[in-house]
Amino acid sequence: MALKIIDKGWKKILKAAKAVDGKAIAVGIDESARYEDGTPVAEVGYIHENGLGVPQRPFMVELHDKTRDTQGKISRDVATLDSPAQIERELERGANELEREYKDKFHTLKLKPLAETTISRKGSAQVLVETGDLSASFKGKVVEASDAAG
Repeated sequence: MALKIIDKGWKKILKAAKAVDGKAIAVGIDESARYEDGTPVAEVGYIHENGLGVPQRPFMVELHDKTRDTQGKISRDVATLDSPAQIERELERGANELEREYKDKFHTLKLKPLAETTISRKGSAQVLVETGDLSASFKGKVVEASDAAG
């Protein structure tokens, strides 16, 4: 009795995985973004994300968690494609979609409230928003997978 192999899409998935190999989508704060005084926006984001001298407000972790459905959809969509060019286009589209989602969802985050002294100084209780530069600086891009983890 001969063994009969029935491929239900596994070969296509393997082909897509080879085409994606080494690529990933990264969403973060654009490294070239600066506040009016020249301070890197990414530096301020890092300080708040990690609580360096200020209360920790892990907004990037929360944004990553809030976009998991979109991340999964992009992965599934990429897995159905055949050519490296199609995959590259879908990764670029996915990076743009995640960038938009980060910007949209930033204002919905439930972060530790500001101290009364901070509210008095800035005139607002809105957390991590003073100039709007932080949320405007989110950037999605296709990178080498080794550069995506950070």
